[in-house]
Amino acid sequence: MDSFTEWITSKFQHPFSLLFFLLGVILILLGLTTGFSVPVLQQLALDKDYRWTAIIIGMVFIILSIVVYYRPPKSSTQSSVGQELEGVPTELLKPFVARVNNLTEPQRRILSYIDREGAGHNLVSQDMLETKFNQYNKGEIYYRLEQLYLLGLVEKQRVGQTERGIERYTYRLSSAYRQQLGETIPGQPYERLSDP
Repeated sequence: MDSFTEWITSKFQHPFSLLFFLLGVILILLGLTTGFSVPVLQQLALDKDYRWTAIIIGMVFIILSIVVYYRPPKSSTQSSVGQELEGVPTELLKPFVARVNNLTEPQRRILSYIDREGAGHNLVSQDMLETKFNQYNKGEIYYRLEQLYLLGLVEKQRVGQTERGIERYTYRLSSAYRQQLGETIPGQPYERLSDP
């Protein structure tokens, strides 16, 4: 039985495709024949006044099964937040406000600083961030900024390299994050984060 189930699921992308096809075939057979014997129901037959109706509905079900087979319904995992897509962290499926709520305090302060200093789409240099947050070493600031970038909260632009060949960037709030904040707070371009 398991091998039959595996065969069915491998051949049909969506279970409704097989169900609609079988229902369509049964209705067409009932419409074309005078009936057939089924073990439990004995004789399965339609009244002659409903044969054309059964044939038409059977054809509709077969066409529907073909449509469902070639264009299956979109998976709910592609659009609903909280469900995992294969290989995509659940953090990235959350809205930006939820991502900000899950940040650590240092990351929130860095994001708040970028928000304030980058008002009007200005870029905040990595040097400014390292000066402001001098309690952290440069590597730690960089990796905190990278995490904000990978969460889609900030955008970065390469501005050059240090003498040792280390790349330097400028940052600002991402346009998608600003847009979502603008949609959540009508009448304001985007909400300012408060300093914790």
